[in-house]
Amino acid sequence: MAHGRFQDVLKNRGFVAFLATQFLGAFNDNAYRIIVSLRAVHIVAQADQNGKYLALAGAIFVLPSLLFTGYAGQLADALSKRRVLIAVKIFEVAVMSFGIVVFLSHSVALMFVVLFLMAVHYTMFSPAKYSIVPELVSDRDLSRANALLEMTTLVAIVLGTSVGPFLLSAWTTAEWKIGVVLTTVAVIGCATSFHITRVPVAGAHEPLRINPFAEFAEGTRHLLRDRPLWLAVMAISYFWFLALLFQMDLVLFGSETLHASDRLVGLLMTCLALGIGAGSMLAGRLSGDKVEIGLVPLGSIFMGVYSLALYAARDSYVASVAMLSLLGIAAGVFFVPLNAYLQQRSESQEKGRIIATNNIYNTLGMLLATGTFYGLQNGLHVSPPHIILAFGFVSLAITVYITTVVDDFLIRFLLWFVTHTLFRIRIVGHENVPFRGPALLVSNHMSHVDGFLIGACVQRFIRFMVWKPYYELKALNWFFRKTNAIPVGGGRAAVEAIRTARARGRPHSLYFRRGRYQPDRKYSAVQARHGEDHGGRGDEPRAHYSRAS
Repeated sequence: MAHGRFQDVLKNRGFVAFLATQFLGAFNDNAYRIIVSLRAVHIVAQADQNGKYLALAGAIFVLPSLLFTGYAGQLADALSKRRVLIAVKIFEVAVMSFGIVVFLSHSVALMFVVLFLMAVHYTMFSPAKYSIVPELVSDRDLSRANALLEMTTLVAIVLGTSVGPFLLSAWTTAEWKIGVVLTTVAVIGCATSFHITRVPVAGAHEPLRINPFAEFAEGTRHLLRDRPLWLAVMAISYFWFLALLFQMDLVLFGSETLHASDRLVGLLMTCLALGIGAGSMLAGRLSGDKVEIGLVPLGSIFMGVYSLALYAARDSYVASVAMLSLLGIAAGVFFVPLNAYLQQRSESQEKGRIIATNNIYNTLGMLLATGTFYGLQNGLHVSPPHIILAFGFVSLAITVYITTVVDDFLIRFLLWFVTHTLFRIRIVGHENVPFRGPALLVSNHMSHVDGFLIGACVQRFIRFMVWKPYYELKALNWFFRKTNAIPVGGGRAAVEAIRTARARGRPHSLYFRRGRYQPDRKYSAVQARHGEDHGGRGDEPRAHYSRAS
């Protein structure tokens, strides 16, 4: 379905510079974290304080996300996101330069100070990182851009956690060289940030909130008023909850259940991460030129299925690797459309706030994963395979919940799945359908599936006008009610249906005269053809579909 390609997105030099900037930052964050963790364990091992320092490292890495995410969201909304990214990268260079001195001192306390500052770097970077994407690419490229973003981030995480121990072992007696390497990476990332496309200030005029949790509370209130957006944030948080839970569980699953070596246990987690990266690219490909949230239930279903399959493969290392890779692919298909949907649905003046609020919920989800794993493993003594089995069923239950309480996800899933299973679709003239503002779609009614095909191929949710006898069919009535379709009868009923359609299409109403469509003065046929925006939001149900009799 995609007219655009990943290569087209990568022709955008400003976006490529952005990808390089965030890739190098994610690499540094993870490389330094694993190096400090391993170095701290080595230094304090003789003092029998491993548990104390490792717990402290975990708390230090999470704390900035809770304390400073609100400020980060405000800055992303108040300033140009490009300026925020550049400033954060300059801060990273300063922190890594300080890290050289820290490695020379061999002080665990100072290493934790640098770890804290790097966590601050990530916290301040994240809201601007995700909210700038819709400003760097068009709506049609948003899914592909997010796929590339998540894929490069995961590759950076894998490389960082792999290269970090290698650097530590190579320069055990000359650790300052590690600081030089990481500082060089930070300098290169800072240089690439200056090539990010210039974007305007978002336009938020609210004063800076001193209370770091006030912004979180305001963001939560906004999310609660928008159920699909709230469910998207909860689903993203579940992804991070499950990712961390499985990451912790896989260590024991590999060593105790599969009786694998440390190297092979590490390979399990690498396969999961690379699977998520492959799934991210697949989601971008399947989404085509739109944000396809219909993929979310599909990804969630297969997350549950492959978790159950992983449990069944617990006696075979090779089968476990295969199931983990497939589980990662399903997770990527689940995760990428949610991120793109969050970016697209939130208003431009509040993207930073919404994404910062999302980040806090993600952090809380990861903290909950830590507590859940501790309770199941140490409290209830649940075996690693049974933890995987339990959350396979949880993923399936969440799929049922999402598709029953949020019609958007269910309808998009059904339309996408049915049409793409039965048909090979090629879209011609997609540029004529505006992303925002009211529009009227009139089908030539070649078959009874034309409405489903249009609904699956158009980014926006369409309110159908349906011939009343079809609307009342028991097999389809539930679907038409879910989509808020407008039944069209004969005589006065037809007039009332048209009035309803006009009311739903305001502020730029559309009407028929003598059987022919006529736009009113506020919205001309030329404007409709060229897709000019008249101020409506892209997710409002203002597009109509009429079957010609």
